Amino acid sequence: MSTEAKGRYEFDFMLGEWKINNRRLKERLNNCEEWEEFPADYVNRPLLLGYGNMDQFNTTIKGKEFEGFSLRLLNPETGEWKIYWIATNSLEVTDPVVGKFVDGRGEFFSTTKWKDKDMIVRFLWLDIETETPRWEQAFSLDDGKTWETNWIMEFSRKN
Repeated sequence: MSTEAKGRYEFDFMLGEWKINNRRLKERLNNCEEWEEFPADYVNRPLLLGYGNMDQFNTTIKGKEFEGFSLRLLNPETGEWKIYWIATNSLEVTDPVVGKFVDGRGEFFSTTKWKDKDMIVRFLWLDIETETPRWEQAFSLDDGKTWETNWIMEFSRKN
């Protein structure tokens, strides 16, 4: 593979239409152990000849419609992806999580603030070579020494 194509098509496993089983902590970074579950619909489309893709996430949470949108863009020289997120709860584009796939596992990180504390955000893509890929979001307030996984998505293809 040429340098300019490093990482190209890595998110192709997500193309198409999916159903998602979501599990999300009811409270984040508060020692909460109570999870809420809800289904979602998901569509992913390629962009830029494999150097990008976009998805749309639709669900209802606590009786309110919720829609999110991700944009993923590849740096073909480094093989790193930047993932941007925007959703109806804030209508603001997040700072991107940045990372890559190694041995079938995607790890993506960013830093932000949580209640005036520095926080690291981590996205993991797991089981990408199966029919049921999994995404996890975790936060760390101690520079990555410990992580609180607070959102898990289990994907299955729509028939």
